[in-house]
Amino acid sequence: MEIKEKLGESLNNISEFAEDSGLTDWHTVFKKALSKLTSNEPGQDYYNPKIHPDNYPLFSRQLLFAACCAWVFDGMGSWNDTLNSTEQYDRVSEDLYDSIIQAIIAVVNSY
Repeated sequence: MEIKEKLGESLNNISEFAEDSGLTDWHTVFKKALSKLTSNEPGQDYYNPKIHPDNYPLFSRQLLFAACCAWVFDGMGSWNDTLNSTEQYDRVSEDLYDSIIQAIIAVVNSY
């Protein structure tokens, strides 16, 4: 599966899980990340001023900013602190983590 499709699928799955679990704030986070995959200006509202890969192709910028927005792991108040571990929570979380890492590797290798 192409990495962009894989990241999109992972974001859809975890977004649905968050919505079904009543975690509306997380659902919004994942939907925003998902929107970066199709945006013509994916970094337009991104908060990290150190990341400006203007010379990267649009595809790479979409992957990078979607991955950055979807990074919800570690730190106080992170996704990891949201729920007690269940099989579905673990599955969608692990899938998203793997997809983000693969996306970042693809971006780095695209330049």
